[in-house]
Amino acid sequence: MNKITGFLFAFLMVTIGFAQGHETFDNFDEPETSYETGTFIGQDGSTWNYVEARGDTQAEIEEGNKAIMLGRNRTPDAELTSGTLQNGIGTLMFTYMQAFSSDVELEVYVNDDLVYTATSDGQQGEAITTDEIVVNAEGDFTLRFFNPNGGQVSIDDIIWTGTSDETTLNITSPSDGHVYPPEVLATIQFNITNFDISTDADAGDGDGYVQYQIDEGDFNNHFTTQAIELDELTAPGEHEVVLRLVDNDGDPIDGLTDSVTFFLSEYIEVSTIGELREGTLDGYYTLTGEAVLTYQQNFRNQKYIQDDTGAILIDDNPGVITTTYNRYDGITGITGVLNKNNGLMQFQPMHDTDAATSTNNSIVPIIISIEDLMSDPDAYESQVIAFENVRFDLADDEVEFETGHNYTLIDENDNTTTMRTNFFDADYIGDPIPTGFQDAMVGIAARFYEDGQIFIRDTDDLEGTPLSTESFDKNEVSVYPNPASNVLNIALEGKAQVEIYSILGKRVVQTEVQNQKAIAVDNLISGVYLVKIIQDGKAVTKKLIIQ
Repeated sequence: MNKITGFLFAFLMVTIGFAQGHETFDNFDEPETSYETGTFIGQDGSTWNYVEARGDTQAEIEEGNKAIMLGRNRTPDAELTSGTLQNGIGTLMFTYMQAFSSDVELEVYVNDDLVYTATSDGQQGEAITTDEIVVNAEGDFTLRFFNPNGGQVSIDDIIWTGTSDETTLNITSPSDGHVYPPEVLATIQFNITNFDISTDADAGDGDGYVQYQIDEGDFNNHFTTQAIELDELTAPGEHEVVLRLVDNDGDPIDGLTDSVTFFLSEYIEVSTIGELREGTLDGYYTLTGEAVLTYQQNFRNQKYIQDDTGAILIDDNPGVITTTYNRYDGITGITGVLNKNNGLMQFQPMHDTDAATSTNNSIVPIIISIEDLMSDPDAYESQVIAFENVRFDLADDEVEFETGHNYTLIDENDNTTTMRTNFFDADYIGDPIPTGFQDAMVGIAARFYEDGQIFIRDTDDLEGTPLSTESFDKNEVSVYPNPASNVLNIALEGKAQVEIYSILGKRVVQTEVQNQKAIAVDNLISGVYLVKIIQDGKAVTKKLIIQ
C-alpha cells in the first residue's frame, strides 16, 4: 500500500463507504526523467495505459512512495487510463500535486463522461486530496486522467467505491475559479445520477428537469444532460451559474443544487514588451507595438523577440503562428497568454500573426558581466547580451559541443554562469569547444529559476561580436548618474564622439564631448541603452538605464 496506510486508510474506507479499488502505482516502473508511453498492471489486476508520463523521484507526492506524473504540452497529450473495472463506481477520490511552476488543470473522466477537473493555483509541491466525487455509474467502467491544457501533475492514491441509488447533481466543469480565455464559449458540464430528465416542461415523461441561472438572473429550463452552452454570456469578469433539479411542476427539489464561479477573460493591449512583462501571469494580452525577432527555432516553434524595453520568449508548441519570418524582422500585433516555465517568462500565442512589419533591423548586444546576470537575471531575461573576456571551464570529457548540455563560463574574476546548448539547430553543435579566454561571447540571456544562463545562437555569437575591434580602458571614462532621468554626465580627457543607442540599434543621441559634458536625456523613454564613446579610433561601450 502506498501513501494512504494503516489507520488513515481504514478511516477513509469507513468515511467513503465500501472501497471497490485503490490504485497506488506500486507496479508502475518508469524511473526515467523523460516522458514515456506504456502500460503497467494496476492493483485491480487490469492493464493501465499511460501516455507521456514519468515516474522518477520528482513525480513522488510523498517521498519514497511511487506516483505518476503526466507531462505538460506533450504530443500527444498526456493521459492515464485504467483497464476495464467492474461492479460500478459510486464515488472517486485521489491525491494530486502541481509538480512545477505551471498550474494544474487535469480532466477526470469515467467512461467518456467528465466528472471532475482538478486544479491548482500556484501550489507547487503541495499534495491536494479531492473530496468525494459522486459518480454513480453502473456496470463496467474505465477511469481516465487527461492533461491537454494544464501543467505537469503528479497523481497518487486513486480510490473508488461501489454504486448508490441516491439522486445527485454535480457540476463537473468548469471548476470554481476557472479562467476562460478570450473568445472561448463558457460551457457548463454536469453529471446527474438516478434522475430521468423530462423532454419538456409539460411532458411529465421523466422525474423533472434541469434549470440554470446566470448571475442571479431568471432560471432557464434545460431538458437534457448535455452541456449548457452560455452563448449569451460575453461580458468579461466574474460570473456565477447555479444549476438545480426541479420536478415536473417546476418546483426545486431540496438538496439538488450546485453552483460554480468562473471568469471570462479579455485581451489587454500593451504597447511594449516592458509593459507585457509587468502583466499578470495567466493574463491575456495583445502586444500592439513592434518587436524584433532575435532568434527562432523549430523546437516548440519558439521565437525570441525584443524591443527597446525588454525581451520575451514566444513558446508556441501547438504551432499557432504559421507566418514565416527571418531573424531581425519586426513583428506587430502578437496576441497571447503570459506565463512562466522554470522561472522564465514566456508568451504563448493565441492567434496567427501578420507578415513582417519591418526587415533587417539591428540589435546591439548589451555588454554585461557574469555578475550582472547572476545577481539580477530578470533584468536581462531573453535579451541579446554579450560577455567580454570569458572562457569555458571544461571537464575532461567536454571536448565538443552537444545539444541540451550545460557548460560553465567563467570570467577573470572567477564569476561563473551556465552556457546551455538549448538551441538544437545551432551550427556549432559537434564542433570543438574553444579554450582560453575569448574577447567576447554573445547570446540570449536565459534563466533556470533563480540562476542566470546564456544560450548561444550560432558560431558568430560564439566568436563574439564586440562593438569595436579596438577599445580603450573603460576606467578612463566616467558616465554618471546611472540610472539617469534628466541629464547624463560624460567625463574624460580630451575630445570624443558620444553616441547613445537603444537596444534595437537605433541611434537616439549623437554629440561631441570635450573633457566633460552634460547631455540631456529627459526625452528618452525608460529602458536600457548603450552609450558608445569614440576617441582617436578607439571605442568603449557602457550600459545606461533611463528611469
